[in-house]
Amino acid sequence: ARVGDARAVAQAAIVRGAAWTMQVPEDLTVVAELSADAGFLLQVTRDGFVRVWDLDHRRLVIARQYPHDVRALWAGKAVLVTPAKAAPELLDPFAGTIQAVSVGPITWATATASGDRVAYLDDHGAANLLEVATRTARPLWPGHEVKEIEIASDGGWIALADKATVVVLDATGSELASHPGPVLRLFGSRFDEIGYATQDKVWICKLTPKPVWTEVELATPHPAPGAARPPFPIDFAFRGHELDIYMTSGKVLAWNGKRLWERLTLDGMTFR
Repeated sequence: ARVGDARAVAQAAIVRGAAWTMQVPEDLTVVAELSADAGFLLQVTRDGFVRVWDLDHRRLVIARQYPHDVRALWAGKAVLVTPAKAAPELLDPFAGTIQAVSVGPITWATATASGDRVAYLDDHGAANLLEVATRTARPLWPGHEVKEIEIASDGGWIALADKATVVVLDATGSELASHPGPVLRLFGSRFDEIGYATQDKVWICKLTPKPVWTEVELATPHPAPGAARPPFPIDFAFRGHELDIYMTSGKVLAWNGKRLWERLTLDGMTFR
């Protein structure tokens, strides 16, 4: 039941540095994602290389070069590779095979935990749902230029946001919930919570037994004329049902569905 939380901790270890290391290329890493069983690491570097590392044996499984603007994500045991100006493809890092995916370029994608479905945005801002097994896609929320997209770990819901509205759809495309508001970030838990952030507020929707939206006021002060911009949220992570909110001030706020409190304050961040 805590696999999702364990994966979140393991993902964070990629940034912090683990108890052991592997020699990897020095070029900047733009994507780092663990496989579902946390045994393999997908790495995309700025020079366009897509690599898969075997963490148990500390060895390289495959390295394949693409254009510099490429991104990639796990789709089950395969890797969905998404060049910015070309059609995506499914790379099997263990067999070394490639399957074409007959859709247009993908600008952003997010997959279910099992990788059977991928919700993505195309190069025109339209949202689609890719069935990985058949490599076919269908549109979501037609007529909207979508800015943010998330999918539940089990594929039970897909959340989308344009400039003015957040909508939550089920796997068939039927609407479950919606809420007005300019969205800076959209995020979801591995349960039935979906959230989005504005400049100074966070809204959380609990889908079951029926959708209920809750406003979380971050209480950031309004600046005086000419004053510096007040702290605002820049990152979000669910830990179980608890939402942690990282602010530009270095504070990490926590929301448990009833109250908001300061979990900790970070002195700073280092980049190496």
